[in-house]
Amino acid sequence: MSEQNKLILVVVLVSAIITAGCFANTPSTSEDHKTTSLNDSQPNNSMSNDSGPIQAKEVESPPSSAKVIPSNDNRIADVKPIQKVVRRAVEKDGTPRKVGQRLEGEQYRKVSQILKKLPKYNESPADNGYYIKYKGKVIRLNILLEE
Repeated sequence: MSEQNKLILVVVLVSAIITAGCFANTPSTSEDHKTTSLNDSQPNNSMSNDSGPIQAKEVESPPSSAKVIPSNDNRIADVKPIQKVVRRAVEKDGTPRKVGQRLEGEQYRKVSQILKKLPKYNESPADNGYYIKYKGKVIRLNILLEE
């Protein structure tokens, strides 16, 4: 093989590698179902079919830097899905477990927007969430988005 042919082969291989690298990071168009936290950046598309569960769990004590708001705070006092899961988390049968309610469409978007206005603890993945006090108990609340 002549030097000129080797040079052409190297140029073609390098071009192929560079071109392949350009396409390697192309986002997938498949419709995978995945769950993300509310903090993940999501476009606010009112035409999308947002849905997911709002979950609550009673905790022994909140993290020291978490801001705990009362359940009768005027921002959430009249928000039925929040009040319902908070109440159920306290009034369960005594077993520590998460309780939840699935939210769909406009109801999901409204609750998400309300929660975004509340202080959220984000310092530890295991403890992330909104902390709400109800009947002397502290509840950690989270809302998830299913795509």
